[in-house]
Amino acid sequence: ILFADFFKKVLRKIKIPKFLASGIGTSFAVQIGILPALIYAFGQIQVYSLFANIILMPLIAVAFCAVFVSLILSAILPFMNFLLRLSSWGLWLVDKCAEGISLLPYAVLPLRATSAIFLMYPTYFAISRFFMLGKAKYPVKIPLVLLCGVLALHGIVAVPPYNLENVIIPVMDTNTVVSVVTANGKTYVVGDLFSYYPLMKTLTKYRINKIDAVYMTNLDEKSAQSAIKLNKEFDIGAFYSPETETIDGLGALSDGRVENYYMLTYDGKNGAESDIKAEFSDGKFVCYKLGFASSSALFFGYAADYSKADLSVINSAAVIRALSFTGDFADRLFIVNETLSDLTKPPRGYSASDKPEYVFDYINGEYSELPD
Repeated sequence: ILFADFFKKVLRKIKIPKFLASGIGTSFAVQIGILPALIYAFGQIQVYSLFANIILMPLIAVAFCAVFVSLILSAILPFMNFLLRLSSWGLWLVDKCAEGISLLPYAVLPLRATSAIFLMYPTYFAISRFFMLGKAKYPVKIPLVLLCGVLALHGIVAVPPYNLENVIIPVMDTNTVVSVVTANGKTYVVGDLFSYYPLMKTLTKYRINKIDAVYMTNLDEKSAQSAIKLNKEFDIGAFYSPETETIDGLGALSDGRVENYYMLTYDGKNGAESDIKAEFSDGKFVCYKLGFASSSALFFGYAADYSKADLSVINSAAVIRALSFTGDFADRLFIVNETLSDLTKPPRGYSASDKPEYVFDYINGEYSELPD
């Protein structure tokens, strides 16, 4: 309301057709309007959202009109339910286009802010034509525009970065067990790399843009696709996985031009310089291990089952990140280990799903909530 008409007039002056100027102006005004809320609520901005909206606007309009019409027709004439399925193809195409745009390099820009960023809204009004009647008062408008910029960027200084030293950050994903681990000033991703988006959300939330290494419990085509997407978005030192019996994952990594992949073997030579080590038993991969002080943390997952590990391996660690012992794959645990005589009962554990906003201090074996 405040800016759409202004942008439309500017675009018309540079000979942009009226129907395009109206759509682009409205899209630009909407992006400006939701910017403070996006930064405050999600800690990020979508760099290509303006262009995506402009490009997809005709498709979105057609798709939603088709759904609306088919809903009415199928409600009146039930035998026309097939129209709903046909119209859903338009929504599927919109979703795939948006997904493709989100995978472009630097699609997400992390940016944090305090509630002071909402002062941008009265500033918006002050520089709009509803307030600035008559001739443009540039001596007033220019400082106010600069103020908007300061408010949008102030979170970089006003909000201190997260203290992520020696913690395990659980990735909230119902399908896999993935952890982001910080140790000795380095950052690692460890676990089942089956799903990309939950991991992306976690990395963005904590403003992590550099990953020293990614340790996959298994390499198949699905985890390889996630690795390819990660490699496009982040500065990643290396990808590792245990030896694999299939070539689907290796082929996908080759097609995706992931050149920093290494296969971990029983001799332990690959990745030896890292804080994360692969544990082997009888030449077979068991889990990943992070050593610290007088003990260690073990990382199991869907492709590395905690209940099948040797007791000697289990009892060597103070902390275990694994699937639920009950076999309910909807739960992921941080287990503060006690010496076990057998594996018939689970040790004391903390459910990551119960405390999704917390990180785990693996040295002390306790959850901690980072300041917002």
